[in-house]
Amino acid sequence: MSSAEKETFEERFLSRAELVFSLLWDALPIILPLATTTLFTISTMQSEKWTGLCFRFGLGVTVLTVLVRLVQRPPRRELWRELKSQRRRREHDAARYSKVLDDRSAELTDAIGTLTRRMAVELGVDTTTTRVTVFRHRNDSGHRNDSENEGGTFVLVARYSLNPRWAKVKRGKKYSASYGAIAATWCRRFLYKDDYPADPDKWVEYVTSSDFETARMPREIAKGVRMKSVCVAGTRLEHDHHNVGVIIIETVKPWTDEALKDRIAEESGGFATLRSTVAEIIYIMSNSFSDADTERENGEPDDERRPRARRALSSIRSRLARAGIR
Repeated sequence: MSSAEKETFEERFLSRAELVFSLLWDALPIILPLATTTLFTISTMQSEKWTGLCFRFGLGVTVLTVLVRLVQRPPRRELWRELKSQRRRREHDAARYSKVLDDRSAELTDAIGTLTRRMAVELGVDTTTTRVTVFRHRNDSGHRNDSENEGGTFVLVARYSLNPRWAKVKRGKKYSASYGAIAATWCRRFLYKDDYPADPDKWVEYVTSSDFETARMPREIAKGVRMKSVCVAGTRLEHDHHNVGVIIIETVKPWTDEALKDRIAEESGGFATLRSTVAEIIYIMSNSFSDADTERENGEPDDERRPRARRALSSIRSRLARAGIR
């Protein structure tokens, strides 16, 4: 037998021996009282009831039972049951918390959808040829609130167009932060470009050419773009000094409203108000309510102990209610 096999056998033997002894130790509070009762019962059947060997052993076992009770820690089986119970409670709490997050996320996503429609109306664009899309930035590195980097991807949150073809949404699709109008808007903060070719083949050549100044796209990606827009405008979503996403407005027919560019870029007005509300909601969603159940350590009352994300959610709900958005 090799040394490795011998060591494996020894380890297995010791492991089983430890298990047997631990079970015996845990069972002592049951075994010892039974042994004591048996010894005393036998001693009563003997002629020397109070001085016989069984009586003396019974006294010794009684003392041993008391000592075991004093020094023995909680049985391992009891600890194991408590551990399993705690694990089940954690799983239950995690499932309940996940449902709360899903419900809140769905609520806020619906609100963003309504706000997206209102932005299209506020801009006065023809929504049969134009669509408005809101993208949330997601940092793939996994660090919270690290949205200022140039990496990561974008996730479509809401899209609005009266044309069903342009309103289609591909669930679960990720959009790159390295090319296209989304990347250009993310880096520049504002984008307005109205010189795209109307011909699909020329459009592909244009956005993939080496002299294309707006985040040149890979050819295979460009060919797969369903809406080859002739005009594109974009604005970055910012909240509390964090960049959280972008809004892209695009059309398949040229815009004729000369003031549209100014309305998209303005810092005040109806569109700017809607944009800031969307940015705040996305900021909350990006934090995923991860501190929703945390409490401050300074012992403040319950209404003061709520985390920032929960208070922000209440603020958003109030703002949406005042705007007539449920």
